[in-house]
Amino acid sequence: IELLVVIAIIVALVGLLLVALRSAQNAGSNAKTLSSMKAFSNAAEQFNLEHGRYPGLVPDDVLAANPLITTTQNALFDLMGGAQAFHPVLRQKNQNQYTAFVALPGTKVISFGSSGWSVAYNPDRFGEGPIIDGKNYEPYLSVDDNVVRPVSGQLANVLSNGLPTGSAFPDLIDAWGQPIIYIRRVRGSGVLVSEDAGDRPQFLFAGFDQYVKSTELGELGYSQTDSNGEVEYSILNAASDRAATLAQIIRNPAVGEPMDPLSGAARGGFVLISAGADGVYFSISDGPGTREMPVVDIVSDAETGNPKVVEGYDDILVFGGS
Repeated sequence: IELLVVIAIIVALVGLLLVALRSAQNAGSNAKTLSSMKAFSNAAEQFNLEHGRYPGLVPDDVLAANPLITTTQNALFDLMGGAQAFHPVLRQKNQNQYTAFVALPGTKVISFGSSGWSVAYNPDRFGEGPIIDGKNYEPYLSVDDNVVRPVSGQLANVLSNGLPTGSAFPDLIDAWGQPIIYIRRVRGSGVLVSEDAGDRPQFLFAGFDQYVKSTELGELGYSQTDSNGEVEYSILNAASDRAATLAQIIRNPAVGEPMDPLSGAARGGFVLISAGADGVYFSISDGPGTREMPVVDIVSDAETGNPKVVEGYDDILVFGGS
């Protein structure tokens, strides 16, 4: 009996040790991820000071109509270089530098259909710094290769030139190996209007759908959808009103009614979102939800329909700009 008691005590102590170790590891990963996100945020702020806009090589409306790259990748091209954008009217003065860039060995061209926009990407030049209006700049963001690199599993098509979208391009990666979402404001002011209302929303979904609709995302390889009977998947993909759910997540809690997030205001000019330790963006089993009682609705439910509920998720958010 005494031996059994000793064994039970040892098992209990090992369990406590494992919990403490896991907690310490998550704390370290949280700190590392937050550091990377703040470095990106600072770079975006500096970019805006110098160029009057937050980073993104092509307009977000173009990505929304034809999401061949993500909003995060679009921003990294502006911050770190390795890509050139061209439009026959809006970027006509860049034609010579764009043509020269296209001619470099290893360059691939992404065409955004009828919009007229195209992006030339050369992985060997990524990290050298952007070329903006003919002027060379040092990289706005300088981080470890493990923080900015391609990641697998994004939902994407394959371009006719053989260059796959999404996973072929560098992403901002959190400490768990999952891509970090970056969304910038596309309107200067106003409420977080629903796309369904026919008004132009402040933040567009399509530029990061490659992440939240993935069935095997990042190094963790977790599905963000319920297509495989998952017990953990993203409310950004599952909610009946996705625009309102996103608005609830990124809104200023002090502005607007708790259950009317679309009439609220954003907390900044851009937002960064890490999925956190569970690897799923705002999982139905996280925050107010559990595996036994998952929660999808954080907008209209009497108990969970308020912006404060976002604080209960393990996801990490960083807001920047104004």
